[in-house]
Amino acid sequence: MAEEEKLKRELEIAQEVQARLFPQTGSRLATLDIAGVCLPARGVAGDYYDFLPLARGRLGVAVGDISGKGISAALLMANLQASLRSQAGLAGLNVARLLRVVNALLFRSTSQNKFASLFYAVYDESTRAFTYVNAGHNSPLLFRGMAEGERPARGGVAPRMATRAGLGLARRPDVGHLVERLETGGTIIGAFEAVPFEQETTYLHPGDMVVAYTDGITEARSPEGREFGEEHLERLLWDARALTARQIINRVMTVVGDFTRGVEQHDDMTLVVMKVLA
Repeated sequence: MAEEEKLKRELEIAQEVQARLFPQTGSRLATLDIAGVCLPARGVAGDYYDFLPLARGRLGVAVGDISGKGISAALLMANLQASLRSQAGLAGLNVARLLRVVNALLFRSTSQNKFASLFYAVYDESTRAFTYVNAGHNSPLLFRGMAEGERPARGGVAPRMATRAGLGLARRPDVGHLVERLETGGTIIGAFEAVPFEQETTYLHPGDMVVAYTDGITEARSPEGREFGEEHLERLLWDARALTARQIINRVMTVVGDFTRGVEQHDDMTLVVMKVLA
């Protein structure tokens, strides 16, 4: 019993330490409203998110998913965070180079069966440029601002739009808005010593919203075994678009909780919402 109590206390300490590794505040940039949350499936999380204040009115935004669960994944998460924070200020807008460096650091310090998916972007307030690289992560969603009067009627089918590398554009008749998937990048980090990454820059405008998440949200299961799903998440985000970033996160996590109805989940849930202000 004493040993169990000791292990329980050590886990509580690990939870407290990890909680302090996540951002304690949002952004100080006047044009950005940003918030995040990580809900561990077990004690400590293998998911990762971070906001990195950079020089020249820039902010780095990271969301990752570490392989494995529990303490080992949490340790790798801390390793990834330390590597990213130590290198981000040196890389500037060259996020592809940053990911190459972080990948090499992670590869050298972990076993080959340990790896992570990672989305990393830099928002430049002066130009509203959003430069990103996606290393094998779930594609974040970019919702372009749209006035209510421009929204297609419910049930109406809007035209399909062409796609190009990095940004999959499609009018979704179920939610009636433009969604861009931020896909450009490369493979997961930490699994291979040297891998190429490609970066892309898109420009944001007031009313735009970027949402990054881990698959613990979209793959959350109900008591009947149904998955929450990407379309459900997109529709929910669109309907909540007028709220603040923190309110949107609270809304999503509440709806996911209602969907799962207390069923034990086996993956961490992480969500970051970034809204561009006028």
